[in-house]
Amino acid sequence: MNARKINQRWIDSKIKATGKRHSYSLGGTLVLQVTAAGSGSYAQRLFIDGRRKDIALGPCWAVDYKTARQQADKNRAAVKFGFGQPQGIRQALVKAEASRDVPTFRDIAEQVLADKEREGISSIDAWRQTLRDYAMPTLGDMRVSEIRPVDVADAMQRNNAWVDKHPTLAMTLPRVVAVLDRAVALEYIASNPADKATAILPKINHKAENRKSCDYRDLPAVIQAMRERAPKAVALAFELAALTSCRISEALNAQTVWINSVDRLLCIPADAKGRKTGRQHMVPLCDRAMQIVREAKALAGDSVYLFPNRTGRGPLDKVAVGRALRKINAPLTAHGLRSCFRDWCGENEIDRELAELSLSHTIGSQAEQAYRRSTLIERRRAVMAKWGAFLTA
Repeated sequence: MNARKINQRWIDSKIKATGKRHSYSLGGTLVLQVTAAGSGSYAQRLFIDGRRKDIALGPCWAVDYKTARQQADKNRAAVKFGFGQPQGIRQALVKAEASRDVPTFRDIAEQVLADKEREGISSIDAWRQTLRDYAMPTLGDMRVSEIRPVDVADAMQRNNAWVDKHPTLAMTLPRVVAVLDRAVALEYIASNPADKATAILPKINHKAENRKSCDYRDLPAVIQAMRERAPKAVALAFELAALTSCRISEALNAQTVWINSVDRLLCIPADAKGRKTGRQHMVPLCDRAMQIVREAKALAGDSVYLFPNRTGRGPLDKVAVGRALRKINAPLTAHGLRSCFRDWCGENEIDRELAELSLSHTIGSQAEQAYRRSTLIERRRAVMAKWGAFLTA
C-alpha cells in the first residue's frame, strides 16, 4: 500500500464505504479495523519478547490518523530500538491488561442478546440456543482477550458438530463473530479472532436435500396433534400456513394489517420477509383460516404481528415450530406443508395453473408473465376452501 495515499480523508472513506468487517494495513504495524456497522478503530500489532501483542490505539471518532500514526511509530521504535525503555512499555502493557476488567465471552454475549431482544428479532431464541449449545461450552468462561482463532475453531468442532450439524454450526459461527465484534467495538480486543477461524475449520460440501414431507393424507392428524400438544400460538401459525399453503416464514411474519376481513384475504406484501418472487401474493382465506385469524388477534393483543414472540415486538421464530413438530414426532418439516398441498392438488385434478398460483410460483416465460394480469382469486378461493375442508374434516 502506498503510504502517500493514506490520510484522514482516505480513512473516513474506508469507514463510510464498508458494508462488512475489514482490516486495512496502514504500514509500520498500524492497522485500521472497520466493523460492518460502519465504525473504525486503530490497532497496532507488535512482537514483544517473541509474542505478538495487539494494542488498541483508540476509536476513529476519538483519535485521528495523524495521532494514531505518531503513537504507533513511538511504540514501534521503543520495542525495536530500545528507545523509551521498551521493558517499561512491556511492563505497562502487562499491568494495564491485568488491571483492566476484561469480560468473558458470556458477558459480551449477554449484551448482544439483550440488544437483539430489544430489537424484537424473530430469531432471538435461535441465537440463544446456538450460542448456549455450541459456543458457551468452550468460550463462555474465557476472557475475550484470551480467545484465539483456534479456540473458536475448537468450539465449532466440539463433538464433531461442525461436520455432523454443519447447517446449524454455519449459522452459529456468524453469531460468535457478532459477539466478538462487540468486544472489538468496546476496545477489549484489537481484532476479531473468529474472522480467522474459517481458515482452520475444514471445508464442508453440504449437500442440499429436499424438505422432509409426508403423505398429505396424514396432515390432518399432524394438525390435530399440534392443537393438542403445541403452544397455542405455534399451533395456530402452523395450521394457518397449512391452510394457506404459504411459506412458514410468511405465516409467522404475518401482520394484522395484512388481513382483509371483508374480502377474506391474506395480502402478503412484495417486500415481506420470506417472499422470493418480489411480488405481492393474495391468499383466499377459508372459514377455518378466518377463525384462526380471530383467535390469533385475541392472543396477540396490541402487537402488530399476528403471531408475536414473547416481547411482542417481533414475530414467532420458526425454530419454535420445528421444536413443536419434533415433540410430536411429526413426519414432516413446516416447509413440507407446501409439498403436501401440491400432492393433494395433483391427486384431486386441480388445474396446474391454479395450484402453482396458490403456491405463488412463477408460471411460464417472461413474455407469458407480462401478459398475465389475473391472479384468479375467485377460482383459487374455491381450491383453498376445498383444501381447508379436507384438512378440517
